[in-house]
Amino acid sequence: MTFYECNGIITNFTFSDDDDERIYKIRKINTKIGRLNSRGDIDYQVFLYNAIDNLISFSFSAGQNGITNRVCDDVLKELGIECSYVFVREISEQTFTERLRECYGIKYIRDDNLIGRLGGKAYLCRMHEKPIKDSAHKSELIRWANGILCGQTLVPEIERIYAGGKGAASGHPVHYIVKSDDLETCDAATDVLLSALAGNYRLANNNSCRIAVSGKFWAHDDHTKELRSVSGGAAIIMCHKERYERDNSDETIKQMCDMLSKYNRDVLFVFQMPENSKTAGKLISRNGCGVTFVSIAEQTLMQSEAFEWDEDAGSYLIRLAKSANAEPTEDLLKHIEYDREYHAKELRDMFDKWNNGRLKNEVFPEYAELDASPAAPIEEAEDGEGSAYHELFSMIGLTDAKAVIQQALDFFKAQGMYRLNGISQERPSMHMVFTGNPGTAKTTAARLFCQIMKENGLLESGKIIEATRAHLVGKYVGHTAPRVKDVFQQAKGGILFIDEAHTLVDSKENSFGDEAIDAIVKEMEDLRDDTIVILAGYPKELDEFINRNPGLRSRINFHVPFSDYNTDELYAITESIAKKQGLTLAGCVKQKHMPIYSEAVKQDDSGNGRLARSLIEKARLKQAGRLVKIGSARIRKSDFALTADDFEAPVARQEPHRIGFCVT
Repeated sequence: MTFYECNGIITNFTFSDDDDERIYKIRKINTKIGRLNSRGDIDYQVFLYNAIDNLISFSFSAGQNGITNRVCDDVLKELGIECSYVFVREISEQTFTERLRECYGIKYIRDDNLIGRLGGKAYLCRMHEKPIKDSAHKSELIRWANGILCGQTLVPEIERIYAGGKGAASGHPVHYIVKSDDLETCDAATDVLLSALAGNYRLANNNSCRIAVSGKFWAHDDHTKELRSVSGGAAIIMCHKERYERDNSDETIKQMCDMLSKYNRDVLFVFQMPENSKTAGKLISRNGCGVTFVSIAEQTLMQSEAFEWDEDAGSYLIRLAKSANAEPTEDLLKHIEYDREYHAKELRDMFDKWNNGRLKNEVFPEYAELDASPAAPIEEAEDGEGSAYHELFSMIGLTDAKAVIQQALDFFKAQGMYRLNGISQERPSMHMVFTGNPGTAKTTAARLFCQIMKENGLLESGKIIEATRAHLVGKYVGHTAPRVKDVFQQAKGGILFIDEAHTLVDSKENSFGDEAIDAIVKEMEDLRDDTIVILAGYPKELDEFINRNPGLRSRINFHVPFSDYNTDELYAITESIAKKQGLTLAGCVKQKHMPIYSEAVKQDDSGNGRLARSLIEKARLKQAGRLVKIGSARIRKSDFALTADDFEAPVARQEPHRIGFCVT
């Protein structure tokens, strides 16, 4: 699968400068694109990534035929968009995935079915197509199997594959579970296995796909197309994510079994799992279609014990040295401990450390005096802190917010300790207030906080329901309370994030907004044991909102402030956004940005992170026009870097002229 972006200059209309109108139009176009993507006669999927003024940018995922200007012209024609220039370039899968996640996050795409056709929600799963190698001989495959310390279980299976003779049958006699805590070992064992099967024509073709699973499993329809595309080949289901291992619910196992039942005749399944995963046993025992699994597992080596091919940990290290044309020394073996089991990765790491020192000190002695770069100290994460925790606390700025969130996490963990030790305590309120100006990452922090709570077992569900006034306030008397109750029920067991909560405050009392606030207070109390409410908004307005109802303030335990970013933080955000999008910033860009940000931070509503993102978006579209003018024949790699000229300072807003009398 390959990935592309298509940029064009529109000639028959322009996008409004008003963000709300522009976003509405982008959503409308992506809705049309959803119908286009559902057609069966196309070899690609597409979404509108961004549009400003008369510049437009699409992202494509495509099959083996790729994307050409003609394909882009056909898409534009279907959408009724006329462009004078169309420029296509290939992008990385990471860039495509980041754009897809970004568009879903800011709701440029609101159709979950469209997200599914584009490859699934980027944070749930990723799809990779890869051809299977079938050129190795049996003796070579056995050598590889022993080399990755999977020989005890993999070599007998290689023997069975070759003993069966060559020829494709209808279906597969067995499917596979490959177990190792090391992802490289899992992949290597899978490659050896598939090479043996392909070399003996046990697979109808050499196509394979890899699907990484985390969290809950996926909806079947999301991957029907992908699994059909490798019909006759193999599907590698990677179940190594920590979050998945903590959440391998019965529903997940059921979905896996259903998938096996539907596709086991057409697709060979290889499930990759950690060494001590409980999923393997459940999968074997619960599949109802009679599938037999062969388990491939990594073994360990000890210095005092030899295996069938007469190898222990020391002799394995010696073999690695000889394969690198190096003479093994005592230094290579001195760290081996007797009666301790070693995995292949541990031994390879031990060899690499020795070999790197040998190369620097003996083979290339001119580098001997240079010290190795000291590794940054790694703080050992506390038990239960997962990827979401580290993502939140590695975000730029937010010093005050991080401190309060850490305090809240410690507080919630402490409550669990009380319960585990049989100490009875009344469950405290867990509700929170996030205050900060627009663009200070309140929503992003709320999403990550929700996942942290789930990863630490502090919430039943990792879901977060985002609501605004439009979701909570009814159109007539008596309509508001049921709407509020319905939203709370959706968030039960997770987090309800009410954005711009201060908009519920109406100019007059006893209005629909007050009815919503009263209903929110009631539900906050009723569901206090398993649901967290986060009220987000601007500092001054949110304080007025909290004071509107006497019972509201007493139910909020944590006030989390999100300060405005300073100039250095804003430029760091710019660099981070560019890196995630696969963009390069020229050296002169910082000089252009710092004055812009210095002026922006003086304003009450600078836009914060949104300003940095807006500057990048506009610069990319301006860059597209610059690249088109250069032309494909004369373009150089350096031309793809964003330059200072691609960035434009936002137009300063004019203060309105006031009419009146001057008091002297």
